[in-house]
Amino acid sequence: MIVGVTGGIGSGKSRVASLLGRLLSGIVISADDVCRELLEAGREGYLQFVRSGGSQFLDGDGELNRVKLRDKIFADPALRDQLEAILHPLVLEKIQTVAKDAPESFVIAEVPLLFERGWQDQFDTIISV
Repeated sequence: MIVGVTGGIGSGKSRVASLLGRLLSGIVISADDVCRELLEAGREGYLQFVRSGGSQFLDGDGELNRVKLRDKIFADPALRDQLEAILHPLVLEKIQTVAKDAPESFVIAEVPLLFERGWQDQFDTIISV
């Protein structure tokens, strides 16, 4: 069973997801954490982003300059849309893979933009915090 936990900034999504994970002996996944992992050098999100023009955000070691990227994303909605178009399908795929690999477990997925992405049909139940 996949449980989506969503809500606004600072609403307590992480806390609720963590508590549910403990109460249900479930697997907790944070969409934000998955995004961070996907943007590590060599990972799929990183590779796709660099191929799509994101190389301007790499430092001398080939690592993503997250501060520079964050500042630009807040100023440039087109760049944010580009990055989300890369990361969001990969995040959803990760959630679905975890659920498929543990069919007897509860998977609690903390997804801030669950409704905004139109993912509501991907979850068995949704908790809005």
